[in-house]
Amino acid sequence: MSLVGESGTSGRSSRRRAAGAVEPATYAAFLSYSHALDGKLAPALQAGLQRFAKPWYRQRALRVFRDETSLSANPALWPSIEQALSASEFFVLLASPEAAASPWVDREASWWASHKDRSKLLIVLTGGDIGWDRGSGDFDWTRTTCLPPSLRGVFSEEPRFIDLRWARETEQLSLQNPRFRDAVADLAAPMHGRAKDDLFGEDVRHHRRAVRLARAAVAGLTVLALAATAGGVVAVNQRDEARRQARLATSRQLAATATSLVDTQYDLALLLAVEGFRADETPQARSTLFSVLERNPQHLAFLRGHKGTATAVELTPDGRSIVSADTGGAVIVWDVDRRERLRTMAAAADPAPIESLGVSTDGELVAAGRRDGNVTVWETATGRLRGTLRAGEHAVSAVSFSPDGELLATGDGRGNVVVWDRTGQEVRRFFHGDPSSPTTTWQAVTRLGFSEAGRRLDVGGTFATASGWDLRTGEAVRPFVAHGFGPRTTSASAFNPGGGLVAWGDGIGIGVVPPGQDYFDSPRRELPGTPDGMAFSPDGRVLAVAGQSAVRLFDAASVEPLGESAVLTGYPGRVAGMALDREGRTLAVAAGDTIVVSNLHRSHRLGRVVSQPRDVSNAELGYRSLSFSADSRAVGWVAPAGFGESPELRVWGLDDEELRSFPLDRGTQVVPFGPDGQTVRAGDEPPMVWSGEGRRLRAFDPDVAVTSDGRGYVLRRDYGFRRESRFSVVDLETDEEVFGGSAAEGSPVGAFGADGTLAVATTGGSIALWDVSQRRQVETLPPPAGGGAAVESLAYSGDGRVLASLAAGTIAVWDAGARAPRLTLRLGKTGALTLDADGTLLAAATQDGSISLWDLESSQQLGTVRGLTPTGAFPAAVAFAPDGRTMASAVDGGGLMVWDLDASSWRDHACSVARRDLTGDERRLHVGSAVENRPVCPLGP
Repeated sequence: MSLVGESGTSGRSSRRRAAGAVEPATYAAFLSYSHALDGKLAPALQAGLQRFAKPWYRQRALRVFRDETSLSANPALWPSIEQALSASEFFVLLASPEAAASPWVDREASWWASHKDRSKLLIVLTGGDIGWDRGSGDFDWTRTTCLPPSLRGVFSEEPRFIDLRWARETEQLSLQNPRFRDAVADLAAPMHGRAKDDLFGEDVRHHRRAVRLARAAVAGLTVLALAATAGGVVAVNQRDEARRQARLATSRQLAATATSLVDTQYDLALLLAVEGFRADETPQARSTLFSVLERNPQHLAFLRGHKGTATAVELTPDGRSIVSADTGGAVIVWDVDRRERLRTMAAAADPAPIESLGVSTDGELVAAGRRDGNVTVWETATGRLRGTLRAGEHAVSAVSFSPDGELLATGDGRGNVVVWDRTGQEVRRFFHGDPSSPTTTWQAVTRLGFSEAGRRLDVGGTFATASGWDLRTGEAVRPFVAHGFGPRTTSASAFNPGGGLVAWGDGIGIGVVPPGQDYFDSPRRELPGTPDGMAFSPDGRVLAVAGQSAVRLFDAASVEPLGESAVLTGYPGRVAGMALDREGRTLAVAAGDTIVVSNLHRSHRLGRVVSQPRDVSNAELGYRSLSFSADSRAVGWVAPAGFGESPELRVWGLDDEELRSFPLDRGTQVVPFGPDGQTVRAGDEPPMVWSGEGRRLRAFDPDVAVTSDGRGYVLRRDYGFRRESRFSVVDLETDEEVFGGSAAEGSPVGAFGADGTLAVATTGGSIALWDVSQRRQVETLPPPAGGGAAVESLAYSGDGRVLASLAAGTIAVWDAGARAPRLTLRLGKTGALTLDADGTLLAAATQDGSISLWDLESSQQLGTVRGLTPTGAFPAAVAFAPDGRTMASAVDGGGLMVWDLDASSWRDHACSVARRDLTGDERRLHVGSAVENRPVCPLGP
């Protein structure tokens, strides 16, 4: 017995649950399915068939080989698949449009039809339609959308099939569901050569026998429970420990699974990362959740509502709404800002799949081109059907409104272009094809666009073809050009009517051809794999390319990647359509049954930009003084000064985002917040309260290197005629030197501890510890093992218990009280260190703008974020809020970012993107029973 299901199209890697030769005495089920579409149906069918097999085949076991394949699967798997098919007695095909499009399913069905009994090929319909033509004695392939091409002419009589399309909308599938139980029995009866009633009767007797055994087992367990009363306390402790270990193991497993899925199923990866952290708040789980949240920060939401596969997507011209369509003939309008469905439009009498969409310039009308050759027009705001146009016999692959909304152009898969007026009357008809070809070669229309005046219609088609037509005369004003008929055949193409740009893609790369240029002279770029689809932004500046489970973004003029947002991953299926708004900010992608909305201008999910850095390349650099108020409600930093300007001390409230600024003298070195959380100390001026009237602060020498604990001291270089390098500790209130000593060559590197200890880097990589109150050196910490390089950065934790140093890319962490090394970490770069209040979290900022975070209790790196890029040669300054929930980073030039480090709020971030909960099958497959079964997102997105 062989069970072969639809092959997935999500591009995930192949995975085999079981392999090897099939024993002759074993009934083998070969199960291939798509976890994105029928992942819940296949396991349920497997369990049901095994249940019905038990009463009849006690001597011949039922074995199931579950095989997940995809279009990108390794062809080397085929011998194993062929072996399993050869040893099978029945072939059950899970029929759907996705299966019909899968070369793997087609190959398996073709093999069976050529080598096995065709009467034992059973069909389970999970999506699409099946039609039979009695006249030809074959399937009606104009109505059949779910069978592979290899089944043409295989059956002489109409085969019986089991309709399970309703199962896709059912959350729980098991034999407890009478409708599903009846369907499984219909499938199992011919396999076992028994009547369906016999199967039910034997199954009931088998169930009763199992109940009797269960009751006997319960009685035995009761006796054992009474006997174990004396050891109850020990048993409870062992149980709790076992549960703790199970939760820990589950947490680690979920973290690993979430990491593996982050580029293929991003929404599922988010949910599993949250569930792993909830199972056990280990550093690994926290690290995974942090990394997954920052992996695709552009993704705003995964919108679900389509019952079939999404086929097309468009954005309204104002960018406020998304319009998407599916294979079930439905059109859904979504609100971009609120990320929720506004309305669904579907014609009950016209359920044909939708191939294309068009939105009028004012956003009031939506036109849907259907596979049956019809075009339906809807009112966007009300969902009312305005009318239906009959474009022809072929699928309508492109639709477009004129700028004034008076005309509608439609194009089909055979190159026919029709222009209609608002009354539904045909105005013009064109043919998009090669007029010089003896056979008048046609090209499927993929894009239509009117000129601004509405007098010309530009047409784009497959193989990167393009043409233009005068709507007044009906003559061609732009000759037909086939950019794709070069040395390689194009797999995807796009056309931007407004700019006349043509994009093409093949197995090696992509290119963009401006108007008037030759295909061979166009700018191009190599890419991994073959593109599946391409789309321009309305202004023609951005080109989106889908393929290899990702969407890549390019500057259309140069074909250069668009910075850090150039690659977006994690889509739940093959990309069927893409749309960008006018500003190139919002990207909507149709993948599987989901619409993924992304903000291409966002580079962080847990970080927000408060102030962009200024260009101070020809002016005085701003100092990176940065700290939080004692109540963690405000952060202060220094903004730079240009020529003729004064630097500013800026204060930003985290609650109300109120920004205040105070002028500073040039070269002023400040500690924004003192121990009382309000005073700002500098020079010999009295303390200044930032909430009061601003006072100008006295300037220090701009070459001073500053560190401080907020107690009124600074560490600076001691100038003079001495040959050795020295430092001075100066009281900020009196501007008097407290004491001085030897330091490493160059500007001194030091840090003040909360207990009044000063750590200063000295020669040879050592660290001198000074008692500030006694003004003497108390100890020298040697370089870490294998060290000796100059110390680049020193940092104390807020409580003074932990000291960290950075030298030659290695971070050494010390127990400040015991003055003993705790651990070493590898950064590999030059940077600056910061510790949080209790010494559990360490941040290392580097010159490229990245900030690495470590959990010091476990030595686990939580992750790396890339903040604003410093404008100077120094790394960012980093500060942790006293409550540990927020981190701030400032760079030369005055740019400031604030980061959310509160793990308890990360679930909200994840739920706002995933906008769903784990399904029952996902929970059973990935989570199990070690974690309490409760929603990951209990309050919804």
